[in-house]
Amino acid sequence: MENDLVKNLGLLAPRFDVQLFQHSDGTTGRQYACSWGGGHMGFMDLLCIDRQSGDFLVIELKVVRAGLPAFAQLRSYIGWVKEHLAHGKSVRGLLICDGQDEKFRYAASSSDDISVLELSEVRKRLQRR
Repeated sequence: MENDLVKNLGLLAPRFDVQLFQHSDGTTGRQYACSWGGGHMGFMDLLCIDRQSGDFLVIELKVVRAGLPAFAQLRSYIGWVKEHLAHGKSVRGLLICDGQDEKFRYAASSSDDISVLELSEVRKRLQRR
């Protein structure tokens, strides 16, 4: 799924018109490491840049139902990007998942910077390509 999405980020448009992030050191935004001076938080599935504004979009893929841990993970990655890469640009999150539980739904409803796409919808879009 991740491979297909990287090759077809355009299927997220028009809502998200993004391209894969590329750091000046050549590192791409696929499985991008969230590290700092000896610490490591994990790997973002996809770190993207909005083609028009240059704002960041963190994409996490879950082939299962999303719960509060998925929300916390995405929030943490957004915070890391704000602190280490954004330089004043805005940072949003997109979770692509197979449904969500109530805890996730309540948490996400209070966050204007997190969006959700159903995995089934993304799969349909990929099949049409």
